[in-house]
Amino acid sequence: MLLEDYLAQNDICVVSREMPGSVRAFVVRHGQGYCVVLNAIFPDELQRRALRHELKHLARGDDASLLPVSEIERLVRA
Repeated sequence: MLLEDYLAQNDICVVSREMPGSVRAFVVRHGQGYCVVLNAIFPDELQRRALRHELKHLARGDDASLLPVSEIERLVRA
């Protein structure tokens, strides 16, 4: 499946905005779906990696998790 198809089927939009260098990306609710916000100051390859990371969070349902963010990040990286 193409990434564009996956995003459309799961109601996920992706935008790029300049943010502080300490932030690579994050996810916010957008209507019935989500929006992944990528940091525009990073090169394309780093933005692609950040997108994959955020999509892992969505696939895991981390937005509904009661775990601390540090634990969620540890689990996603494992």
